[in-house]
Amino acid sequence: MKKFFLIVLFLGFSLLVNAQVITIQDKKTGEPIALATLFSEKPNAFTTTNTHGHADISDFKNAEKIIIRILGYKTDIKSYDELSKLGKLEMSPIMIQMEELVVSATRWRQSANDIPSKISSLSSKTAALLNPQTAAD
Repeated sequence: MKKFFLIVLFLGFSLLVNAQVITIQDKKTGEPIALATLFSEKPNAFTTTNTHGHADISDFKNAEKIIIRILGYKTDIKSYDELSKLGKLEMSPIMIQMEELVVSATRWRQSANDIPSKISSLSSKTAALLNPQTAAD
């Protein structure tokens, strides 16, 4: 039983040593980025980062093009060799621009046909000019 435990422990440790882990973080703040997606077509592999910004990239071995993407950050493309040498990747945040935002709220669920006929629409320039503090404003 003792030998079996030692063998399992040794095999588990050897698997951890072979794993290639990369850390993905925000370039400005240095905070880890959770749920960033990494994927490639050759080999067909996909993974996401955990809450600490860590992702195991050992499935991407010999990949020429790994696409790293998350909403609010610039998409980055690296090869497996580049990522394994870096050890960590800093992603640059980008601004998300919306032309128009519709806020519709009622106490009860309504179908589209029951919505009142008077609808007010504000452009992004008008909303910035008015400087509302909340969505209700």
